[in-house]
Order: sequence, then structure tokens, then C-alpha cells
Amino acid sequence: MSTVAHHAEQERSRAAHRPIAVGRAGTALSLFMLVTYALAAVAYVLAPQSPFVQALLREFMPGVTSFSWATLALGGVVAIAWGWYVALVAVPLFNYFLARR
Repeated sequence: MSTVAHHAEQERSRAAHRPIAVGRAGTALSLFMLVTYALAAVAYVLAPQSPFVQALLREFMPGVTSFSWATLALGGVVAIAWGWYVALVAVPLFNYFLARR
């Protein structure tokens, strides 16, 4: 393979694997976590005695046995915080290992 073709292949590979922006990932992950939490909250409202819903509630809000407006808001804040936590830890690691490729 000629050096020109090899250089072109490297450029295409770099273009396909660009670093991820922490802000965009944090927003996307937080939105995903918030939507997931909202679905769990709706499930609780529809079927509060369901064992499946109780398990969901325990996963998202350990120690909380029922919903109030305060716990609902707290759960939303926690969901957003988890999304940003994952983005702040995982994205720099991904970008670091991508640069080392």
C-alpha cells in the first residue's frame, strides 16, 4: 500500500472515531436516566403494590418505601446526577484510550 493510500486510510479511521464531548454525553445520559426514572414512577402510580414496581423503586431510591412530591423530585435529581457521573468518568476514559490507538 502506498503512503498516500495509507495516510488516507488513517484519516478515514480518525474521522470515524472522534472523541466524545462530555457535555453532550452528560446531557444524553441524564435524559436517559430521567426518562427511565419517570417510567418507574409512572409504574408505581399505576400499580403501587406490584412486586416488580417495588423492586424498581428500591433500585432507584434505596430506603424509600413510598412516593411523595419531595421523593419524586429527589429521584429526578439523583437520576440526572447519575447520568453526569457516568459521563464525567466514562467519557474522559474513552477519549484517552481513543487517543492512544
